[in-house]
Amino acid sequence: MRNLYLKLSLQSMKKNRAMFVPCILFGAVMFALLYVVGALAQDSYVASIEGGSNLQEILILGNPIIAISSVIFIAYISSFVLKRQKKEFGLYRILGMERKHLVRVVIIENVLAAIASILIGIVIGVSLEKVAQLSLLKIMNKEADMGFEISTIQLISDILIFSVVYCIIILKNIKDIVFSSALDYMNESRTGEKRPKANWVGAILGLLFTGTGYVMSMKCENSAGALNIFFFAVILVIIGTYFLFISASVGFLQIMKSNKKYYYKINNFISISGMTYRMKRNGAGLASICILSTMVLVIMSSATTLYTSMYDVLDEQFPYDFSIALQMPADATMSGDEFVTSYMEDNGIEVGDVKSYRTTDALSLINENGYIDPIVGYDPNAYVVTIVSLDDYNMFNDSSIELGDNQVGLYSLDIKEDLEQVSFTGDNAFEVVNLDSDSKMIKGDTLTVCSGYVTLVFENPEDIVRVQNSILASREDGSNPFSNNYDACVFYALDSSSEPKTQRDFSDRVFNSRMANPEGYNAPCTIALAGGSQSALLFDITSRASFEFSYLGVFDGLFFLGILLCTAFIVITVLIMYFKQLLEGYEDAGNYLIMRKVGLDVKTIKKTVFTQIVTVFFLPLIVAGIHNAFAYPMISNLLKTFGISDTSKFFYVLVASIVIFAIAYGIIFFFTGRKYYRIVRESAEGSEASL
Repeated sequence: MRNLYLKLSLQSMKKNRAMFVPCILFGAVMFALLYVVGALAQDSYVASIEGGSNLQEILILGNPIIAISSVIFIAYISSFVLKRQKKEFGLYRILGMERKHLVRVVIIENVLAAIASILIGIVIGVSLEKVAQLSLLKIMNKEADMGFEISTIQLISDILIFSVVYCIIILKNIKDIVFSSALDYMNESRTGEKRPKANWVGAILGLLFTGTGYVMSMKCENSAGALNIFFFAVILVIIGTYFLFISASVGFLQIMKSNKKYYYKINNFISISGMTYRMKRNGAGLASICILSTMVLVIMSSATTLYTSMYDVLDEQFPYDFSIALQMPADATMSGDEFVTSYMEDNGIEVGDVKSYRTTDALSLINENGYIDPIVGYDPNAYVVTIVSLDDYNMFNDSSIELGDNQVGLYSLDIKEDLEQVSFTGDNAFEVVNLDSDSKMIKGDTLTVCSGYVTLVFENPEDIVRVQNSILASREDGSNPFSNNYDACVFYALDSSSEPKTQRDFSDRVFNSRMANPEGYNAPCTIALAGGSQSALLFDITSRASFEFSYLGVFDGLFFLGILLCTAFIVITVLIMYFKQLLEGYEDAGNYLIMRKVGLDVKTIKKTVFTQIVTVFFLPLIVAGIHNAFAYPMISNLLKTFGISDTSKFFYVLVASIVIFAIAYGIIFFFTGRKYYRIVRESAEGSEASL
C-alpha cells in the first residue's frame, strides 16, 4: 500500500512537473541565499579584514528577511501547485480514495519536494558562498581568500528552518483536503467564474491606506522623521495595494461597463469582461508582484546610491587625513603647531601643511523664526549646528566672502524655511546671509539621526565667544550643550603621505591610550614627546583612514545585502509571474474554445487576449513606479542618516533602476508569456479539430 502512495505521488509530480520543478528550484534558491548570507556573517576570513565586523553585522540583518520571505512565498507558490492538482484529487475521491489516502499522497509529495529543494539548495549554497565571498572581497578591494570552508552550523540552521516551512505547507494542504469535498475539487477549475462584484468598501479602504502612506512620505522632512514613520507607512501602502488590486480594480472596470456606448463594442466588450474576471482571480497575486517590484526598486536604487556615495561622504566629513582637537594649558612650553608636528613625527607620521582653526557645535532646536536653542541629550527634531569664524571659513574654502556688522553666514541643505535672522538665548538677533557651500573643515563622524546639519559663520570670533558664554550663563543646571569651549580649544587639520594602515594604526594607539586613562577619555593628560613631555587639557585625534574602513564595512555590506535581497525578490517575482501565466493558460483554454464557438475569429481573440494579459501583468509595474515616486522624499531623508546630504544622485539612480527593471520585467513577461500562449495554442488546435 505504501508503494502505491509513493507511485501515485511520483506520477502526480511527473504529470505536474511544469509546476513542481520551478517550485523545487525556487525553494533551492531561497535555501542557497539563506545559507550564503548566514555563512558570510560567520566567515572567519571576512571577520578578520578591516571593516569586516561591521559588514557582518549588516549581513545578520538579512537572515530574518530572507527566512520570512521564504516562509511566506514558498507557501504561497505551493498553493498554485495544489490548485492545479485539485481536479486530479477530485477524480481520486470519486474513484473511491478517502481523505486520509489523499493526505498521505500530499505528505509524500511535499516531503520529496522538501528533500529535493534542500539537497539542491545545499549544493548551490555551498558553491555560491565561495563566489559570493570572492565578490564581496572584490567590492571591498581586499585580497582574495583561497581557502574553503563550510558552515555546518548554518547548514543545520537552514535545514531546520526549511523543515518548518514545508511542515507548514503540509499542514495547510491537509487542512484544505479535510475541509473539501470531491465536488469542490472537480468544480475548482470554475471557481471565480461567478459575476464579479465591486467591493466599494475595500476600494475606499485601499485608497485610504495607500493615500495615508503617500501623505506620510511627502510630509517627511528629516531623517529622524523618516525612521519613525518608515515601517508604518510601508505597512499602510502594502495593505492599501492589496485592497486596490482586489477591490478597486474590479470597481473601476464595473464603472467602465456602465458606459454602454463604450462597453458594447466588440473589442471593448471582450477586453473589459475578460479583465474583470482576471482581476477578480488574480488581484492578490498581482498585488504581490507590485509589492515585490517596489521592494526591488527601493533596495536597488538606495543600495546603489549608498555604495557609489561612500567616498563622497568621506570627502565631505573628512577632507583632511587628520583632525586634532587640542587645548594647551596656560604654562605650555611650546605652541600647539609645534606640539602637533612633533607628536605626529615622533610616531612615524609624515606631516604636510598644518591648518589651525577654532570651531564648536551643539545639537540644537531651531524654530521658524530662527531661534536656536542648544540642548543636552537627544531630540530627533534637532539640528547639528556648527559654528566657525569667517576667517577660518575663507581659509578652508579658498573664498573671500565678506559679512557686515551683525550678520551671520548660514549654510544648510536641510532647513526648509528661508530664515531671515537667527538668535540665541540672551543675545541679539543676527541677519542671515545664505552661503553657497559648506565649510571644508573636518566634521568627523556625523552620521547622526537628526533633522539635519547647519553651519553658522560669524565675522567676529568674539561674537562666537559671547554667544556661547551667554547660553552657558542661562543654564541654571550648569549643563553644557557644546562639544567644546570655542575660545580654549584649537583644531588642527593636516594631510599625511604615510600609508593608510600606518595612519590607522597610529590613530588606534592614541584612542586606546586615551581610553586607558583612569580619569576618563577627555580628562587632562601628559603626552610623551622625543624632547620631553607636554601636558594637555584636551587631546583627541580623528583619522579619516580609521573611519574609512568602518564606513566601508557598512556601505559595502548594505550594497552586498541589497544585491542578495534583490536577487531573492526577483526570483520570487519571476516564479509568481510564471505560475500566474501557467494557470491563466489553463483557465483561458476553455474560454478560448467558447469564443471560437460563438463565431469570433482567431485574430480578434488573440488581439483582445493579448491586450488583457499585457494590461494585467504590467499594471503592477506601473503601480510600483507610482509607489517609488511617492516614497522618494522618505527614502531621500533616510539616506541622510548615512551622511548623504545631496540626494540628487538617488533620483537619477532611481530613474535608471526603474528603466532597467522595466526592461527586465518585460523580458520575464515575454518568456513566461510564451508558456501561456503554448498552452492556449495547444488547446486551440484541439478545439479546431473538433469544430
